Amino acid sequence: MTTLGSFSATDAATEHIRERIISDELPAGTKIKIDELAVELGMSRTPVRDALTRLQSEGLVRIVSRVGVYVREITPEEVLEVYTLKESLEPVMARWATERSSEEERQAFYDSAADLPRIAAQGDSAAYIELVVKRRLRMLELARSEVLSGIMRQIDERVRILRNRNLSQLERLEASHREHQAIAEAVRDGDAERAGELMGDHVRSARTSLIALIEHGTFGSTSP
Repeated sequence: MTTLGSFSATDAATEHIRERIISDELPAGTKIKIDELAVELGMSRTPVRDALTRLQSEGLVRIVSRVGVYVREITPEEVLEVYTLKESLEPVMARWATERSSEEERQAFYDSAADLPRIAAQGDSAAYIELVVKRRLRMLELARSEVLSGIMRQIDERVRILRNRNLSQLERLEASHREHQAIAEAVRDGDAERAGELMGDHVRSARTSLIALIEHGTFGSTSP
C-alpha cells in the first residue's frame, strides 16, 4: 500500500499510476481498473478517479465515457509535436542558463555531468535518468526565468514517459551522455550560442530515436 505522507490521496494515486505507466508495468492499451487500484492503494474510488483525470491531462491515459480508462498509445505525430516544442524551448534554456549564471555555477553544472559516462556504460537507465532530470532542473534554475519554467512544466510529464522509453536502449544511453557532456562543456566555457546549438541537436537526436522506436512497435498496442 502506498504511504500517503504529506500527499493527498489523489496525489499518491496519481504518482502510483504514473510510475506504473512510465515503467511499462501498464503498457499502452491496458484498461485501468479503478476498483482494483482503490483496494491496492487502500483508498476510495474518488481519489483514484481524480488521479486518472489528472493523468488524462498529462496525456498518459484516455477516459472513454461508459467504457473505461485506458493507457494511451503514443503516436509518432505526438512525439513530433512534443519534440518540436522542446526544440524551440530547450535551446533557449541552455543559452539563458549560460548567459545568466556565474562562472562557479557553470563549473558546478559541468562537474555534475562527470558520472554520466560511467552510469551509461553500466546500462543503469534509472540512475541515468535520475541524474539527467536533476541536471535539467538545475539548468532551468540557472536560466532564471519563471515564464520559461512555467511553460516547460506543461510538457514535462509527456516527456517523462518518452524519455524513459528512449533511454532504456543502451545505444541511446551512449549517445545521450556524449550529447550532455558536450552541452556541459559549452555551458562551462560560457559559450551560450554553442550551448543552444548543441541542445537543439540533442533534442533532434532524441526525437529521431523515439520515432524509430514507435514505428518498430515498441509503444504499439491496440486500444479502443
